[in-house]
Amino acid sequence: MKKLMTALAVCAAATLSLADGVPSLNVVGFKSDMSVPTNYFTMLAAPFQPIGARAVPIASLFADNTMFTAGYSISDGDSILVWNGAGYTQYYFSADLGGAWTLNGDDVTTDTIPVNGAFWFNRIGPALHGLTVVGEVVQTNIAAHAVANYFVMVGNPFAAALPITSITAPDLTQGYSISDGDSILVWTGAGYTQYYFSADLGGAWTLNGDDVTSDSIPAGGAFWFNRIGNATTLTMPVPYSL
Repeated sequence: MKKLMTALAVCAAATLSLADGVPSLNVVGFKSDMSVPTNYFTMLAAPFQPIGARAVPIASLFADNTMFTAGYSISDGDSILVWNGAGYTQYYFSADLGGAWTLNGDDVTTDTIPVNGAFWFNRIGPALHGLTVVGEVVQTNIAAHAVANYFVMVGNPFAAALPITSITAPDLTQGYSISDGDSILVWTGAGYTQYYFSADLGGAWTLNGDDVTSDSIPAGGAFWFNRIGNATTLTMPVPYSL
């Protein structure tokens, strides 16, 4: 088995499981270099999936919840905001529940984030470093549905950086600027780096309109995809070999 080659802080261990009597290989790992700044928003994704599952429970999204700020509402506790297509579903870290993620303030949430999903993390308090996400390394290409003429929030589901040039769809719309071509917007902490699918380059992702971009979405990172045209399905191919 080839080792997972990545410069990121990802550790992997192989374990055997049985499916229909046939041994298969699961790779379990953790990423521990995710950071969130002081009193601000960060766009994140979970670069793993739970063992045997295809969605990540918000209640156990992070391996250690003890570092988070608990509050009595969305205004004074750390929060997670998930785009639902029309607005945000908002969860906060509840002091009433002894430190747990909640939607309504009464119960620990059982909601999940899909493997290709993303979210905003709003930090209340000093910056946090070394946030750890644990799970099974995704070993298959991942599809993300994009609605017509609108934005969808997409996460990099892999335990390695995802080259922007590898993100495809069967009918990406080419344009001559960010306004008339499909686009990818990556939050920098102060604004967005914007890429569009360039007609001048014969159908390729570009940042400046002159060159095909070599940029990537980091593991644990996310982006907005703005679709120009009918609904489509994005494909994100596995960026490593196991």
